[in-house]
Amino acid sequence: MTQAFQDVRWQVQRPQRLMWAQWEGEYSVFDPETGDTHLVNELPAEVLRQLAQASLTAAELAAVLADLCEVAPSPDWQGKIAGILADLADMELIDSDTP
Repeated sequence: MTQAFQDVRWQVQRPQRLMWAQWEGEYSVFDPETGDTHLVNELPAEVLRQLAQASLTAAELAAVLADLCEVAPSPDWQGKIAGILADLADMELIDSDTP
């Protein structure tokens, strides 16, 4: 993860608009504004929950999630979280507060 990427703060775009449903560890997230429904598993769902509460950098988020998931905050873990952030940004569920 590059230093520039680590410094970006991420947030959920209008978290109050998202509608959630859960089935056996899978989640559907419906965005009524766009009409899109996204299927995510537990970890991306937790990323969305954390970013709905506060704007966080990738490094901050990786540390919070490592604690919640009881894993070591290794470079591999940080890369996994960075990949999830990129995927959620592509789905237009999160964005950075950096221009």
